[in-house]
Amino acid sequence: MTAYEQITGNLTLFWNHLVGLGPQGLAINAGLTALILVVAVLLIRGLNWLLCQAISHLPGESSEERKKRANKALKLSRSVISLVVWLIAIFMVANVWGIDIIAWASEGSGRHIASTTLRVLAVLVLATLAVEGVGLFTRKTLNRLRREGDPRRGAQLDTLGPLVRRLLQVVIIGLAIITLLSQVGVEIAPVLAGAGVVGVAVGFGAQTIVKDMLTGLFLILEDIVAVGDIVQIGAFSGEVEDMTLRTIRLRDSDGTLHIFPYGESQVIHNMTKTFSYAASDLPLKYDTDIDHAMQVMRDTAAELRKDAQYGPLILADLEIAGVDLLSDVGVIVKSRMRTQPTARWKVLREYNRRIKKAFDSAGIQITHK
Repeated sequence: MTAYEQITGNLTLFWNHLVGLGPQGLAINAGLTALILVVAVLLIRGLNWLLCQAISHLPGESSEERKKRANKALKLSRSVISLVVWLIAIFMVANVWGIDIIAWASEGSGRHIASTTLRVLAVLVLATLAVEGVGLFTRKTLNRLRREGDPRRGAQLDTLGPLVRRLLQVVIIGLAIITLLSQVGVEIAPVLAGAGVVGVAVGFGAQTIVKDMLTGLFLILEDIVAVGDIVQIGAFSGEVEDMTLRTIRLRDSDGTLHIFPYGESQVIHNMTKTFSYAASDLPLKYDTDIDHAMQVMRDTAAELRKDAQYGPLILADLEIAGVDLLSDVGVIVKSRMRTQPTARWKVLREYNRRIKKAFDSAGIQITHK
């Protein structure tokens, strides 16, 4: 019997079965079908909720990080969960209407379609589990590598973590696609050969992209810049919000997001690696007692170091370089304080506020044009 004759015969049997049900039987079957579909929708939502709750309660991360991770996992797993539940629902609905899927799947073309569907479903489920498992394993491994009191190590891991996770997940997805193609009868060898040729052509035509990726790889491996650093690239500066395989993204103080391909980031000024300096250039009048002014500056900085809020941000006492310049504005006294990497601006603002009040009390005037 040909496939066409088999399908025609099955359709005829199904039609005869519907005619034999009568109005009451049709109504009962329609009600059961609607009930199965409603239960399937509720089951999908319930399983997604349980998955979200299970991931969000894993230890080792803040509640916000767990929430983000749960949302990502839910997006990735929802399609597989929905597919499995809908296949079960379709099987049950078919039984309600008298369609014997098991008998159909055990002979002829039905057997081939059923076996292929099961293999494809298995590949999808395993690939999803592998992608989620790689993400969880990478995150846990990097968390164990963190060191207490070493924020720079944490910044490095925050930068490397997403890149390693994405790379591994892309590899898994690629292998899953190749496996799916083989399961549906596509010859893999010609596809891989064609992909190799296309890859070479793309490599020649996309040299800039390859250059960006290699430059970014060395930037990360050499720890030149990491997520959370305050850097300047060209005329733009801001906090490094994210680093992908090809771009670095800066968030400016006014909220503007600047995106640079690594190849265009020829010179990066990292203002917060390891430590920073809260540098100050104070212009004083020419008749100012400079030694007295410097002592006021030291006393003010010493009081700032004793402050419960600002003291932990300051790593060393005030360094006064001395009179840096005799200008038309006045006598420029240069000084600086070593601070935590991202605390220079906060410390400098408070120091400026206090030194202005201290100079006013001591009768020392700051000049201006």
